[in-house]
Amino acid sequence: MPRLRLLVAVGAAILALGLVAAFPARVAYHWFAPDGVQLSGLSGTVWSGGAAEGRLGGLYVVDLDWSFRPLALLTGRIAYSLAAQSPAGPLRGDVAITPAGTVHLSDFEGRVSITALSELAAFAGVDGLLSADIEKLVVADGVPVRGTGTLEISNFVSRQLSPAPLGVYRAEFTTVDEVLRAEIRDVSGILDLEGTLELRPDRSYALAGRVAAAAGAPETVTRQLALLGSPDADGMRRFGFEGTLP
Repeated sequence: MPRLRLLVAVGAAILALGLVAAFPARVAYHWFAPDGVQLSGLSGTVWSGGAAEGRLGGLYVVDLDWSFRPLALLTGRIAYSLAAQSPAGPLRGDVAITPAGTVHLSDFEGRVSITALSELAAFAGVDGLLSADIEKLVVADGVPVRGTGTLEISNFVSRQLSPAPLGVYRAEFTTVDEVLRAEIRDVSGILDLEGTLELRPDRSYALAGRVAAAAGAPETVTRQLALLGSPDADGMRRFGFEGTLP
């Protein structure tokens, strides 16, 4: 009798997986697509399929492909490996979601313009090309709470400082005592920059650091930085901002 129950359970599991594997992507999209996801040119199944183009939370992509990762179900998550093309470059990685809505990114790489992310977050007066190399990142209630990886902005523009690009800047982030912490440094450009950004579980954040105009920086940049106060012994001016995310 126990053997019969086991065989029935295995048969039911195989049947369920077979139904999922054959479930058309078009039908699943019309039934279950979350808000903010718009796809067209669907093909394949929920197990393995694709879309010709779409918007993911406002981010436009083409040539989207996905494949289901069934082993993630053992950890209580629904997970997919995704690959797509944004106007700025390729995007690829693993995305998982829990029943509570927490999103887990892992082995994620991509390039996207900051302008293309304007529907996801407010970046008034800022532009550039964002390159991400994320080992892991956990997002809960729309806020990153844990993670490890690197973000780099090239052709960075801050219209408050200058209409011309300011250069290339990199942030390496990790999690320390439940605080997501990013070390920010200049790679090249017209600003010498070093700073630290901390994002806490209560959604509060703090950004602090030092900055100076590099040799050859426009006079407009030098004048704007002078508003931060007197330079220290290294010729750099300190800055700091604190607040709470909405």
